Amino acid sequence: MLYLDSCASCHGLNLEGQSNWMDRLASGRLKAPPHDATGHTWHYSDDQLFTIVKSGLAAISPGYESYMPASEGILSDQQISGILA
Repeated sequence: MLYLDSCASCHGLNLEGQSNWMDRLASGRLKAPPHDATGHTWHYSDDQLFTIVKSGLAAISPGYESYMPASEGILSDQQISGILA
C-alpha cells in the first residue's frame, strides 16, 4: 500500500516507470525509470537505493537534479525498507 501511495504515481503500478523515461524533458531531467532489468535502479546497491528514497538522488550524486522527492520526514526508515523490499 505504501508503494501505491508514495511511488506508483511516477514509477507505475507494476514498476514499469514512465513512458520514454530515457528521453530528457525540457528541464534536462529524466522521467521516473522502471524498476526492473530495463531501468537503471538495478545498478545501485540496496544502501544507495535507501539513501535515494530517503534523501533524494542528490544525496549520492551531488548537483544532479531530479524530480525524485526525498521522503525523509514523510516515510520512516522501516517504511522505506518495506517499499524497497
